[in-house]
Amino acid sequence: MALFKLGAFAQSISGKAGNSVFRSTRSGTVITDHVIPTNPDTAAQQDVRGYFRKATTKFATFSASAKKSWTNYAKNQFMTTKAGKRRSKTAINVYAGLGSKMLQVNPNATLPTEIPSSVFEGDSVTLMVEAENPGTITFTASGPNASGVTTELLLQPLVSPTRKPIKGAYRTETFHTFTSGSLTKNVSVPPGYYAAAYRFVRTATGQDTPLTQLPVTTVSFSVQSGKTKKAA
Repeated sequence: MALFKLGAFAQSISGKAGNSVFRSTRSGTVITDHVIPTNPDTAAQQDVRGYFRKATTKFATFSASAKKSWTNYAKNQFMTTKAGKRRSKTAINVYAGLGSKMLQVNPNATLPTEIPSSVFEGDSVTLMVEAENPGTITFTASGPNASGVTTELLLQPLVSPTRKPIKGAYRTETFHTFTSGSLTKNVSVPPGYYAAAYRFVRTATGQDTPLTQLPVTTVSFSVQSGKTKKAA
């Protein structure tokens, strides 16, 4: 768990980004891992926290009029609470979400100052997943990504092929832009059972789409010393 405080003029921030959860408390904003057993404090998780800090710090430097514009924009951006209620996001939640997603895709990206000028509806591409090669999950796209769009590939390890995936437990493996000459992307993973998912990201704004979930895939061991080990 980590704690950081927002600037004097920043709003509270809460919600989830990547594999981190943000909660507002009396002491400040607390960052914790999304609750998944045996989940290590990975470098990727640390990066996401750093991206959120960078975005919230940037937001704190905005003028009052700029913050008001983002507040008005956020009124039409919604989230669903654990109780199933739909409510508008705060301006800093929206900005930090967009900014951190941009930095996830490209750590050297310049954080946005302007509100997205249009709704992002994703891409017409569809993906399928398979694990024909030991230790590898292969994502295959139906076509190339549109200009300015990349694909976020996510996985969730499962204890058995019949275990139902948890929608909030998928973890980002990589971002990949499919092109006409390369419609597959391999992801190396330990043997086991995995639920896969994907979503599209507009790289210039950090806007993304809801997850599209894919079937559970079984990844086997590789062959070593002439012997094939059993899958986990």
